[in-house]
Amino acid sequence: MFAHHDRTRFHVTGYARNARQGETTETLRGHTAASRDIAGLGDADAAAKIRAEEIGVLVICTSYRVEARTVLAYKPAPIQPCYSNLVSTTGLEAVDYLVTEESTDPVGCDDLYTEALVRISNRNI
Repeated sequence: MFAHHDRTRFHVTGYARNARQGETTETLRGHTAASRDIAGLGDADAAAKIRAEEIGVLVICTSYRVEARTVLAYKPAPIQPCYSNLVSTTGLEAVDYLVTEESTDPVGCDDLYTEALVRISNRNI
């Protein structure tokens, strides 16, 4: 997703909250216009920093870790989708969408989620 976004239409800022940053963090940084390390900030302070930067869409990519998703409860961005969630719902009303697949979350299970499900498929790839 980050590797293929249109940089002329979207400004992507990455926020890293992991204490140990490695190859994946560096790869993601290479696909963003700006990068912020918020590992030392508490939830409220991290949310305030994001809100101050007026981020329009805050995509979380590691919501299966509690410490990664708690900042979302402060709703620092008006639109908050979750991408690549490994354990089902985040359980947060503040998360607007969950990007998932029909094979993982079949039609009819939407009422089990606090987020609206957006199903993608790789069947046509």
